[in-house]
Amino acid sequence: MTFDKGAKTIQAIQMSYMDSPSDVVKIAVLFGKLPDGTNHVSTMNGEGVNKHLTVAAQNSNYQKL
Repeated sequence: MTFDKGAKTIQAIQMSYMDSPSDVVKIAVLFGKLPDGTNHVSTMNGEGVNKHLTVAAQNSNYQKL
């Protein structure tokens, strides 16, 4: 986990989950900041290494309602 002490915000999280040695899943999450200072998940990537599966999500174009 990467934490910005000055801004008191999480910047990134990286982890690997193993149910068994043959099923490794790597997860990486990056955080961004909106113009009003709100911290949010900007990108998330998940990779099932041995199953050759990748999931990527990007959050953008937030608008005030």
